[in-house]
Amino acid sequence: MKYKVYGFAGSRSIRVTWMLEELGLDYQFIDVRPHSPEILALNPAGKIPVLEVADQVISDSAAICLYLCDAHPEKGLSAQCATLERAQIDSWLFFAQSELEPPIWAYRKHKKSTEFSLIPDELKVDIEPWAKFEFAKATKTLLAQLGDKPYAMGDNFSIVDIFLTQIGQWARYERFEIPIRYKEYLDMVWARPALEKARKRESN
Repeated sequence: MKYKVYGFAGSRSIRVTWMLEELGLDYQFIDVRPHSPEILALNPAGKIPVLEVADQVISDSAAICLYLCDAHPEKGLSAQCATLERAQIDSWLFFAQSELEPPIWAYRKHKKSTEFSLIPDELKVDIEPWAKFEFAKATKTLLAQLGDKPYAMGDNFSIVDIFLTQIGQWARYERFEIPIRYKEYLDMVWARPALEKARKRESN
């Protein structure tokens, strides 16, 4: 089955291409910007990434990646539905997108100079102190849950690590304070060969 991924380098689309590379699946990457006519035709919200498969469209990076995991359970990057392990994975993903990522994303949107301004300049305010305070709280929770495990779910890499790592790299780029334990985790996961393949694919 051929997958089409719509996104651009440096965006959340890397979560999807990384997942596809980890799964060893064939896909086409289509470089496109948010709110472009091409994206609006696929996703009325105008957001990326978008996955197109069998004439169907899926939006939201977590929904896409969970679908891919469920469609290819033999790869072991998620867990069977209605199991406690799957509930733990879902809990991690909800945390990543509702607590860890929002301070960074809000900060990025309010920056005075961004390539893609998502809010009018007159509505932008200085939220850096709040954003970094909230991110610090979230990382404290993350580290308490991660403990001394190599990966979020234990000894094996999973969908969760894609999200925790991509968000952490965004935080690094924006110069948020990263605790040493989180840095070590990010360095380890960011070095995965599948991610390097995905980054090259999106940059070509």
